[in-house]
Amino acid sequence: LDYFVYSSLFREDAVVCPVDGHNQVIQYTRAYNNSPTLNSNQAYGIIDSDLMNEQQIKEYENDYIYTLPFNEIEMIFITEDVLNNVLEHNFLPELVIQKVDLFKSECFKIVEKDKNRIVGQKIKKYIDSQVSKYRVNNPQQSGAEMINEIKQWLDELSILELEKDFSEEVERITNENDYESLLKISPQKKEISKGLANKFLDNNYEDKAITRIKQDRGLA
Repeated sequence: LDYFVYSSLFREDAVVCPVDGHNQVIQYTRAYNNSPTLNSNQAYGIIDSDLMNEQQIKEYENDYIYTLPFNEIEMIFITEDVLNNVLEHNFLPELVIQKVDLFKSECFKIVEKDKNRIVGQKIKKYIDSQVSKYRVNNPQQSGAEMINEIKQWLDELSILELEKDFSEEVERITNENDYESLLKISPQKKEISKGLANKFLDNNYEDKAITRIKQDRGLA
């Protein structure tokens, strides 16, 4: 899906090179741009936002690595524009409105139901990211001193505060029916883009969305 979308968007401007995953995109983009033999060529990486916070997103942008405005690439197929464009080719306008409204309502229900899992994933990804970058500052410390340093570092991460803030944000999104924000935080790609979409929008909805994007590049 990533390759299909990016090829549709950038085929006239860049060579699109798929790699294995999130970490590989980051590593390859940095390695390419740090090579002294590539003259004026520039690599740009694109990754899922994957519940990252704004600080992480900005840090990656310094290395020409950009995040999607969605949690995962599958969400591009259920944006407002794509939803309406796909359905209006198969259903009357009144039915399109009904289908989209019902689909959105079910999306909010599934996010509300999985709130604890979504919050937990957010916290885990944040901790994983911070741990991967942490190093004990002074190797001449005793083991006990290193443990105290690590404990202080963990306290400074303010994990419980982050958990509270994000939990409140998920509640706000569902209470206010903020669909655009829902696409940014929901990790339920298969449950929504396939399960709910096929049930409440149209059979094989994702395939039909792919076909429409191929035919109308402006949708991507």
